[in-house]
Amino acid sequence: MFTSSLTRVSVDEKLAVGGPPKTIVYGRVVDGADQVHDTPSEDPPKPPAETETRRNIGCTVFGMPHEVGYARVSKREQNPEAQEAELRAAGCERVFVDHGESSRVTDRPQWLACLDYLRPGDTLKVRRLDRLAGSERILIETLQDLDTRQVNIVSLTEPMIDTTTPMGRALYGIVAVFAQLRVDTIRDNTQRGLDYARSQGRVGGRPSVMTPERIATAERMRAEKQSWESIGRVLGVGATSVRRALNR
Repeated sequence: MFTSSLTRVSVDEKLAVGGPPKTIVYGRVVDGADQVHDTPSEDPPKPPAETETRRNIGCTVFGMPHEVGYARVSKREQNPEAQEAELRAAGCERVFVDHGESSRVTDRPQWLACLDYLRPGDTLKVRRLDRLAGSERILIETLQDLDTRQVNIVSLTEPMIDTTTPMGRALYGIVAVFAQLRVDTIRDNTQRGLDYARSQGRVGGRPSVMTPERIATAERMRAEKQSWESIGRVLGVGATSVRRALNR
């Protein structure tokens, strides 16, 4: 009979009927003749270390939710270390930093890595919400995405943004509703203005550099087999502008 390696207790037993007493000590057998023999021993399984692979399986299986930070600066000459220090002081175990990335794009390298790292129940912390997005539309889409992923959001400088508490979730919902209302209102007003201008025969957008006089000159020069580049140089515009105007 073998003792479990988990108990690590010496036990005197007879291993066979009529046999001499033998002592099992720490996974080894000592018989009456002081002969030592190895016995099978199973060490208790060790939990796997916290790694990227483990988190890809899911934090709810291997441990408690994590606090993750995200920092961003728009220009390469700016230093994100102050943001990173604040986030670590706020308890973030890991901080993702985008250096020199615009807030107007959503495919920032470290932001995508941060989203891949986050798991349901985790908390994402930022210094301000403008670190996540540079427009209300992108911000609303980002917050909705985090909510779908069941990730909490905390802003260090905006106390009302903290979905880890009941009051914070309520205030967050109110802020999100008004932000969405503002975006929808701006979109509706813009569309109304475009529709009215169109009804008056005006087309929105930047005026073309190709005036009627330039177009007439370009047509004449093109009829003389001149290249797009040479026509553009004469008119003081780009070759692409000339080609687009004549191909309409």
